[in-house]
Amino acid sequence: MKDRLRRIAKGIPLIGKAYVQRDELRAIVNQLWELPGHFYSPIPSIEEVRKYERDSSMLSRENSAASI
Repeated sequence: MKDRLRRIAKGIPLIGKAYVQRDELRAIVNQLWELPGHFYSPIPSIEEVRKYERDSSMLSRENSAASI
């Protein structure tokens, strides 16, 4: 069903060109994008986020105990 609607949309002059360009840009981005956690990816991996949460909660506990 979706494929049929996509083919119809690509056939409409005003919508079709933008639709095709969007698909081309998505293909380019997918080739350039790195997985989360990779050095070049702006998105951290889930493991890094959890480690940061553990480390920051440990630091906040140490700081609160030291200020007493």
